[in-house]
Amino acid sequence: MDQSYLSLNEAAELLKVDYKTLYRLVRQGRIPSFRVGRIYRIHRQDLDSFMSTDKGLKEKEPESKSSKKKEDGTWICCLTGKEILWREDLGGFHAESGHPIHREAWEIYLAGAKLGLPPSP
Repeated sequence: MDQSYLSLNEAAELLKVDYKTLYRLVRQGRIPSFRVGRIYRIHRQDLDSFMSTDKGLKEKEPESKSSKKKEDGTWICCLTGKEILWREDLGGFHAESGHPIHREAWEIYLAGAKLGLPPSP
């Protein structure tokens, strides 16, 4: 296999962390990755870049003190309560609170804004 792409197990071995820790970092978007079917792959340069940053495995500071986050690190939409599991699920952030908004709720808001409807509370 081309060694420029690593499986999560291979990357976890290089970082000397448990597979679950690396999986959580990937799901949080802190380490870029892509999926082939159900298997994640990480580009070696992205892993090297992550390891060379001064933040490394330190916990990421929350974007706001009252951010909506589950214990496993996944975000919760502040409008619908729906889990935001992937970057693609994130639509935006609430202007006042800074809390994440799920893509589906964000698209409904944008559709209403195009029609001139006021945002719902």
